[in-house]
Amino acid sequence: MTGMRDAPLTPAELIALNQIDGLTVSDLRRAIPDHCLELHPFRSWLALIRSLFLIGTFQWLIYVVGSRPDLAQILRVMLLIPLWFALACGFVGLFVLGHDCGHRSFSPAPLLNDVVGHLCMAPLLTGFHSWRIAHNHHHTHTQIRGEDTDWPEGMVTYSEFQRQSLSGRFRTSAGFGSPLGVLLGFWSGVLRRLAPKLAYPQLRLTKGDRRRVLASNASMILVLGTLTSALLVNGGGPGLLIHFITPATLAAAIGSMLTLLHHTSERALVFDRREWTPMRGQVLSTFQVRFPRLLEWLWLDINIHLPHHLAPQIPWYHLRAAGVALQSAYPAYYQERRFQWKHLRLIWSRPLLAHNPSDHFYQPTGWPHR
Repeated sequence: MTGMRDAPLTPAELIALNQIDGLTVSDLRRAIPDHCLELHPFRSWLALIRSLFLIGTFQWLIYVVGSRPDLAQILRVMLLIPLWFALACGFVGLFVLGHDCGHRSFSPAPLLNDVVGHLCMAPLLTGFHSWRIAHNHHHTHTQIRGEDTDWPEGMVTYSEFQRQSLSGRFRTSAGFGSPLGVLLGFWSGVLRRLAPKLAYPQLRLTKGDRRRVLASNASMILVLGTLTSALLVNGGGPGLLIHFITPATLAAAIGSMLTLLHHTSERALVFDRREWTPMRGQVLSTFQVRFPRLLEWLWLDINIHLPHHLAPQIPWYHLRAAGVALQSAYPAYYQERRFQWKHLRLIWSRPLLAHNPSDHFYQPTGWPHR
């Protein structure tokens, strides 16, 4: 009956529904067909070849446009902008393959997942193991304030905001209340993952974890140093700017935006640890935002996100089928909408949290009227 409503249920209404029907994460997970958990390494390798081919093609086209002396500067920039965006989307696809490696869904061979994961993420300024440890923590603590290593980690109420330092207030205002959070979110993560023991106090790193983090960061710096040196030698500063810095900046913004939209909306919910349950974190606080099919193809369907949180080991090429099965079985819990820019504006208009003591959750809210 709830699936027949003209308007979808809000996350708060879903909590009330869930208190009645008693559904659990395990119930929803059982709706995912078994074949969606099967690994087909050949498809993963094809996707890797495809991503590298597209990146190479876009890089070549950027070189052709950038090296044409007969083009007026404004025309050159107008031609480069769509190529930069296409290359950035190729970088996002490559990162998603590294993401699959982190969840051991690229290959059944653990060593192969590690090797490919490093190769996919190192050119994108990411140490594979440091990212993997922080990302897995996000999966087990989704939407818990102060724990989830994504956006909820730093969200505060207005009273908490008033007690923050000047720099803390700026981070809250700019990071959650403006596009600056999306533009700088990935780069903040890059810096924090260089020293996760200090930057992520909620992580419990073993000695083995720390060794793997150091090795990953070292390999990332080596690959990145080799790549940027080659670009500087062959194209100088302009070559580095047009072939790497600009598209990598765009890719970082796209990745941060997708991460934000996966678990954030103007009606999203955030929880303290004592109020959290797997159903509240993994299902009621996970959103799917759909984009034009070409973009989803380039991004390897990572925006189809609810199946991923129910079963992180699902490889990217089964996300679509898993999503169809879930939507058919539990339409009320399948929170999906088409992307519109107003979604981001609404999120930025509500940068703070307001606690609902009766229902035991936090909801986004705007600045109080003065």
